[in-house]
Amino acid sequence: GELRTRARFLRGDCLGRGSFARAYQLTELQTSGSSSPIATKVLLKREVDVAKVAAEVALHRSLSHPHIVTCFDTFEDTAYLYLLLELCDLTAMHLLKQDGPLAVPCAARLVSQAACGLHHLHAEHLVIHRDVKPQNLLLKRVARGARYAAGDTQRDGGGGGGGVGGGDG
Repeated sequence: GELRTRARFLRGDCLGRGSFARAYQLTELQTSGSSSPIATKVLLKREVDVAKVAAEVALHRSLSHPHIVTCFDTFEDTAYLYLLLELCDLTAMHLLKQDGPLAVPCAARLVSQAACGLHHLHAEHLVIHRDVKPQNLLLKRVARGARYAAGDTQRDGGGGGGGVGGGDG
């Protein structure tokens, strides 16, 4: 495929910061037609195991589920890895800070959606999320409530933190 570089995108607001990465809103500069904003997760290569991240990205790109963030593409430069991801509106943590405790039907719907995405990861791909928390539960507004999306994934085998997706912030 076509090589993507930083020069093809306009970086917008910082969406969040985590232990190993920062997330930003991006807009593609040269497109055929209109371009919707996307998100990028930027990882400093010297802070991560690049081979492990590459394997997780390959897995993430193969996933297709309405409650898992889509990974569109990746690229890198000498210092950073860039993951191009579906742009979500906010994290569950931001929603809780903004609106306070959720009504039981809303909370139940969001937890059910997250459970569906997590079940798909585990049952279909033998993946355990390992870092489920409000900061990593990404929400996207849709006509019927919020859609849940899961991030940081790794195959069965344990370990902690780091990976693809998520939204510490």
